[in-house]
Amino acid sequence: MDMKQIYAKLQEYFAKGQTGEAEDFLIEMLKEAQQLSDYNSLIMLLNEMIGLCRESGQKEKSLGYSGQVLQLMQQLGMQDSEAYATTLLNVATACRAAGKHVEAYQFYMEVFPLYEKWLEPGDYHYASLYNNMSLLFQETEEYERAVECQGKALSVLSALPGKEFETAVSHANMASTLCKISELEGAPEIAAQAADEAECAIETFEKLGVEDVHLAAALAAYADAMTILSEFGQAQSYYEAAMGLIESLVGKTEAYTRVAEKLAYVKQTHIPGLALCRNYYEEIGKPMLMQKFPDYYERMAIGLCGEGSECLGFDDAQSSDHDFGPGFAIWISEEDEAVIGEELQRAYDALPKEYKGYQRKETAQGSGRTGVCTYGCYLERILGLSHVPETEAEWLYVDEYALRAAVSGEVFHDPKGEFSTVLEKLRSHYPDGVRTKRLWQEYTLFEQCGPYNYPRMMRRRDMAAANLLLAEAMQHAAKCLYLTEKVYAPHTKWLVRGLSELKGCKREAALIRSILENLSTAQETVDDNMERLAELSVMLGEKMKPQLVDEIVKMEWEAFDQVKNEGGRAGCQDDWTTFEIMRKSQYLTWNAEMLLQYREDFGAAVAKGWNPITEKYARMMESTAPEKFGELCASLPVISEEKKEIMEGIIAIQVTWMEAFAQKYPKVAGNARSIHTSEDTAYNTSYETYLRGEMGTYSDKMLLLYGAFIAGLAKEDKNLAYLTMENTVHMYGYADIETAEEKMW
Repeated sequence: MDMKQIYAKLQEYFAKGQTGEAEDFLIEMLKEAQQLSDYNSLIMLLNEMIGLCRESGQKEKSLGYSGQVLQLMQQLGMQDSEAYATTLLNVATACRAAGKHVEAYQFYMEVFPLYEKWLEPGDYHYASLYNNMSLLFQETEEYERAVECQGKALSVLSALPGKEFETAVSHANMASTLCKISELEGAPEIAAQAADEAECAIETFEKLGVEDVHLAAALAAYADAMTILSEFGQAQSYYEAAMGLIESLVGKTEAYTRVAEKLAYVKQTHIPGLALCRNYYEEIGKPMLMQKFPDYYERMAIGLCGEGSECLGFDDAQSSDHDFGPGFAIWISEEDEAVIGEELQRAYDALPKEYKGYQRKETAQGSGRTGVCTYGCYLERILGLSHVPETEAEWLYVDEYALRAAVSGEVFHDPKGEFSTVLEKLRSHYPDGVRTKRLWQEYTLFEQCGPYNYPRMMRRRDMAAANLLLAEAMQHAAKCLYLTEKVYAPHTKWLVRGLSELKGCKREAALIRSILENLSTAQETVDDNMERLAELSVMLGEKMKPQLVDEIVKMEWEAFDQVKNEGGRAGCQDDWTTFEIMRKSQYLTWNAEMLLQYREDFGAAVAKGWNPITEKYARMMESTAPEKFGELCASLPVISEEKKEIMEGIIAIQVTWMEAFAQKYPKVAGNARSIHTSEDTAYNTSYETYLRGEMGTYSDKMLLLYGAFIAGLAKEDKNLAYLTMENTVHMYGYADIETAEEKMW
């Protein structure tokens, strides 16, 4: 039997979470191995079945298969082999999972003499054995012995290259054990050590892209440590992450249930602020308002929004030390405020100060978050404006964290919907032009602080400045991610925490957290950070590109729609599909810096009443319609001779690339423009002329960026014509250029 194929098939099932299908498949393979008398395959399949049943909570089945494989190997006289030691380890683990601790210990001890005979000292299999024994000692509550085994496992692994995964498993096991010791001894310092071990494991698993039960165990161990340290909000997040991972992998097993019980305890220990305030309003506030203000109640908006970790949903037990507790805001119109404002505030102030054991602790800085307020005053207190920003200047004036605060929280009651409408306008995020400016700013600052200045400071051995720059770079990188997801970035203290809620940013968020948690002057860490910064720069660029390209193409389409032609409106001005494909094909090859610069230049030109598309077509007329160009040229910006020289150098390279492409793919190229300016007519604009017209509209900075881009491609022996056409054929539904060439007439 081909075990490689069998293992590959199993991995497919496991990757899809299809445990039942995997079990059925193994049963069929076991039957086949028995029929073929393929005992080696049979032994391997039985070991696989032991592990599958163990992980899916089928203890008796796991033990049954354990008995079968041991009996088979004994009949074959394999008791004195390395393979038998491996099976003993698997069987011992099955016994441990089934609660048969004495049997598990006996089997583990039988492994040692076989390892001593067949393995070299320090072989990594010893680490696996020690890790499994540590789990047994945890379950028998012999925690000191468990820590001893975990220490031995880490000692073995630290001397072996390429064992990052196994090392992370050992750290996770150590974290779990230290939590138990901390609880028994009442020693929070041991819990802090456990948290460090768990974080180390989690970081390694995420770096390796591992999402299995070992990561779930590390997440749960970190949550255990946070619970001991009374960091209940953190504990809740990590318990929830562990539960979700366990359920997706193996379903709601006993491990899932244990974590769920811990989560329930944490939730009881700390009531999230929003839930506390919502319940306070429903039970205490609402009856009073309906009784005392029946004519105005349906005109009120009520909830808890604005500043505060509870409005973000990030609060934990520590959050309750200030500006936390039962309370809510009542938002009313200015007209109603003039009539009932003072009376309403007095009625609110008379409400009970204590609810479910909590009293609101309010500081001078946190005043005004609860009680009576008009819509305009709410916005002015947070944004510094009494209305939703309208102009670009107003949007840029307001701090982003203030915008996030303004839209955070929950509205409990708003039958008229006026206040909710104001919040929805804010939640729609920055206008496209403002968002692009913010992206450009944050991305540029990231590049300056991180990839550029951080290594310069390290070469000067100015460690303090280097780490400061690195931390600043991570702030700017994080804000780039928020901007690409159209979510306002929160205050700095919640900036990293909030990244976990952004969809599609998991890898980037993990990289940012990893860099921030490992600020160090150690050379190996510095080297790692340089690699991480380079990786993050690429990831941010790729993250921004799709949205920037969409925005640029839409802007160009609007400008293209306004182009006036002598012979009337051109047919292509009504063909959005072709326009979108052609333009996107080009811009998807560009890097983020180029896209940001071009978007800024184009937007600035349009804002001044200038149409860059009209300019582009006018410049092409120098070749296609010289007489008409003579009438227009005086109205066009002057291009210096130096700039023309740079343009012609770039054009020469691109024409050469297009010639090479056309020679290899004549059918695909035949559906595009003719290549050379010498082929221009009044009705045909060549690729060369089009390039000249387009580059003529570029700012000096944009042209330099484009030139560097072309030079970089040439250095890497890449053909931009090919890359652009590759995008084009993909958008037309072809698998690749070769397929398009084959199918085109």
